[in-house]
Amino acid sequence: MPALTAGVSFTDLSAYATHLVVRAARKLGPTPVVVASIPSLDTFAFHVHIGDLRLIAKVSILGVPLAVALRGTYGDLGQLNARMAAYTRTSADRAAEQQQHLLLLADAGLNAVHPAGAVGGVLFTHAVDERTPLSEILRTQPERADELLGAVLTNVRTALRSPDLARASLDVPGCKITSSLLHGLGASSNWAYFLGQAGRLSGPRVPGIVAVLDATVRRLVPLVRSLEGPRGLVYGALHPDHVLVGDAAQSTPVLLSPSLQRGPLEADPARLISRTVLGVVTDPHPQHGSEPVFHAIDQLVAGLTAVRPPHARHQMLRGLLTLWAADTAGTLAAVLTTPRSVPVPAGALAIVNQATVVCTLLHRVTNAAMAYAGGLEAAWKNLLADLPDLR
Repeated sequence: MPALTAGVSFTDLSAYATHLVVRAARKLGPTPVVVASIPSLDTFAFHVHIGDLRLIAKVSILGVPLAVALRGTYGDLGQLNARMAAYTRTSADRAAEQQQHLLLLADAGLNAVHPAGAVGGVLFTHAVDERTPLSEILRTQPERADELLGAVLTNVRTALRSPDLARASLDVPGCKITSSLLHGLGASSNWAYFLGQAGRLSGPRVPGIVAVLDATVRRLVPLVRSLEGPRGLVYGALHPDHVLVGDAAQSTPVLLSPSLQRGPLEADPARLISRTVLGVVTDPHPQHGSEPVFHAIDQLVAGLTAVRPPHARHQMLRGLLTLWAADTAGTLAAVLTTPRSVPVPAGALAIVNQATVVCTLLHRVTNAAMAYAGGLEAAWKNLLADLPDLR
């Protein structure tokens, strides 16, 4: 089994990504300046100045998470370069795909970040001023959760139902939450090896975390396969780090990083809930309680299920809980198996530091998802009531 860094070091891969960004930026204007990198698990992202333009540049190495690119699966740096050259000429090029999605979503009425160009596998978007990630707002101003979570989901769902978007005949992949669980996590039994190679965790916690991941994935696989709810177009990357919020209560959130997919319609609210809860339980603000956030989540789901008959309501709750658990499992696995050499966002570091808490959360959400139909609503309420006590 190859070591995680068999093909290329993170330093070399980062230098290569910077080279791609500078080369692409030169086609957009005067000599570019790369100001700073932005930590990420999946892509390389940089602040870039091109003349008076202030842009964000993102480059995804072959469309795979950084940890995967570093494992040597795709060869050394020379082989990666050759593969990238071929990749950017195909419809799978993530930069060109995201630019198309941003333009389509903007036409559909969504307040999304404006693309400045997709060149050579690099997506450039205009920087957004005077906005704060929703993840930080929920941590420091939890009283705004009710207003913001509902607004974000409503805006996204309205845009996705746009006739113009339907006519676009998008060729998009299946839901990444379900595919990650069934074809990624579900195919792995090597948690101990990958955690050990990454070096994010060590000591007595590791065996317990490995056991929880393994047992949870085994329980979730049949649940995911049995999901029965309606399917359609979903945003695919709807979590608080991808939503920028202004100070004014009436300001419309700006959305980043779409990854349009087709899958269960519960996928977007499930991911939004999953990442929101991970944020507030692993990195709570010392002076602000999280109860308003959990109340807002309850209200959000109540709004989604209110007009449905009992069978459809149970079906939606089952889907939400199952996909919430699957997304949390996937996030925990991705964070813990990303090598220590990779700078990761503060939220990911908080997950590492509170990995045992996340395992408890994962266990409880999975248990709720497995409740019998008539007990799903009680399981949902009990789960939300228990969340503030996780720490």
